[in-house]
Amino acid sequence: MRALRGMRIAVLTMICSAIAGTTQAAPQVLSPWDVQRYVSAFEAVDRGDFIDAEMQSGDIKDRSLAGHLA
Repeated sequence: MRALRGMRIAVLTMICSAIAGTTQAAPQVLSPWDVQRYVSAFEAVDRGDFIDAEMQSGDIKDRSLAGHLA
């Protein structure tokens, strides 16, 4: 009885491991264009160039991170 239970646990563990290995990639939250613009804008902020940061962020469609640039 114990051997059968141990075998069941081993099989379930292998199944769970196989399923976990086939997970899908996380969805893309921002478009590649917005990512590029945000990267440029944050780099400008790091340099202290707030005017360039504003210029870079002007074309961003997804404004979800815009408040972090100020």
